[in-house]
Amino acid sequence: MGERRPADGSASMGPEQIERRSMETIRYELGARAESLDPLEAPVVMRVIHATADFSFADSLTFTPGAVEAGLRALASGATIVTDTNMALAGVSKPACRALGCTPVCHMADPDVAARARADGTTRAVASMDAACEVEGPLVIAVGNAPTALLRIVELVRDGRMRPDLVIGVPVGFVNVVEAKELLLASGVNAIVARGRRGGSNVAAAIVNALLYQLSRPGWRKGGDGRAASPAAPAASGEGVPAELAALPRDARVAVFAGTTEGRELCERMSAAGRPCRAFVATEYGDAAMGAPSGVEVRVGRLDAVGMADALAGCAAAVDATHPYARQVGGNVARACAADSIPLVRLLRPATPLPRDAVVVEGARAAAEALAGTQGPIMLTTGANELAEFVAGLGPGGAGRVFARVLPTPEAILACDAVGIGRSHVLCVQGPCSRGLNVAMLRDVGARWLVTKDSGVVGGMSEKVAAAQECAARRVVIGRPPPGGRPGARGPVCAARGG
Repeated sequence: MGERRPADGSASMGPEQIERRSMETIRYELGARAESLDPLEAPVVMRVIHATADFSFADSLTFTPGAVEAGLRALASGATIVTDTNMALAGVSKPACRALGCTPVCHMADPDVAARARADGTTRAVASMDAACEVEGPLVIAVGNAPTALLRIVELVRDGRMRPDLVIGVPVGFVNVVEAKELLLASGVNAIVARGRRGGSNVAAAIVNALLYQLSRPGWRKGGDGRAASPAAPAASGEGVPAELAALPRDARVAVFAGTTEGRELCERMSAAGRPCRAFVATEYGDAAMGAPSGVEVRVGRLDAVGMADALAGCAAAVDATHPYARQVGGNVARACAADSIPLVRLLRPATPLPRDAVVVEGARAAAEALAGTQGPIMLTTGANELAEFVAGLGPGGAGRVFARVLPTPEAILACDAVGIGRSHVLCVQGPCSRGLNVAMLRDVGARWLVTKDSGVVGGMSEKVAAAQECAARRVVIGRPPPGGRPGARGPVCAARGG
């Protein structure tokens, strides 16, 4: 486990920094246990530990097959979220619910629920689950206090009166708690359960939020197959547009430096809200990926600092939604905005929690030098731009070990030719790739090493990490450049969250 981390002066940190540091600490203290967590379930486990400081949840949280995927689909479709306590209701993120069109409710204090409980001689928790039968559309139920609510859900499902998309069963206590949870797990319902006596309303809310954040925050959104999913359709009123942009006049034009999933999704939201937007992408491929959303002017081509200043003409604000590793571009964006006093926000996908045995280096040359004295094939997934630097760092004959995964473009293939990587060692694919495809490629080339950048969840990083673990390939990760390379940025449109 290593030495315990010292105090880090968190009193001077903002809430986002504290949360990120908390998640880093959780990952560190989980140690090897973190590596065995399913990529879709890990954010839930870490969010619960963050809410409770209780690491036993890493072992007690149990997920029925497909439960997380079912919950994400329901929430992305604007589910009603029913809780068994007002405390759990208070803990559910209202901004995340608004972004997705979800409705969180608790019926425990409803007069008709109390009357029904008296008439039936039962508890309000049971009566509130009966009330949930009247919900139309996707339904997620979060129970953190009353095991009788879980028992009633099982009865209602058995009788065909209720079909929840997901039930979160984490009541805390001593009477019927363990039994109710086990009955839920055996019922065939999609469920997330904290086995044993532990749980609580805060745990129920934390699980709901862990799912909401994967959908409502750019860079976290994932579909059941591990690929980026389509964003929830925002309302014409502007729902889903970040607050810093929604506060602008409706006719104010926003410049979005895109080329990423986050940039494309933001432009789609701006379009749906009827807000003018000017998007910048570097390549024709980026233009094709952007599509043609109404009201979005797309400009194609690489811009230097002078070009960016001209491109910003007539824009009231700008968003840097470029890749986390596009340090030069981000710096040019920030300087151009600062020169013209144009507000700039940064749309940055969160970093991925890494296994403890990952080798983290500062650049392509450092990655190559770390591998120069090793043996075995290397699958390189960092793109074509740094091939020359990486191959040079490996030393004479090093190109023969490299299997380069690059975009299926003539330029990328020619870049491989130029550094001596043979065509049989070139893997042309457009990511992000599923875990299964990553496994297939790693096994096909017999890779002992995987070299990657931390492209975040939306970039398929979790799938690469999980596939490398399955194939016993060591991971070498080129760390992200420090945010200081982007002067003038006021911060992310959407707060980056760990886990």
